[in-house]
Amino acid sequence: MDSDTGWKCDWARVFTKGCAYVVRGCNEKAKHCGWAVGATEKEVLQKVRSMGYKVAPAEVEGGCI
Repeated sequence: MDSDTGWKCDWARVFTKGCAYVVRGCNEKAKHCGWAVGATEKEVLQKVRSMGYKVAPAEVEGGCI
């Protein structure tokens, strides 16, 4: 798990205001998966893909408060 507190703040903001999206991606060859959170669908897909994971846009979940 990422020990950086930044991801914790991203989650807290979701419950008070704003938008948040979450997606899980996997690298089947390496048998490894991960996840990302972002303010937009585009951002979250870019984050998870930049980690080397494949993900379908339909797998993005989230919304705005």
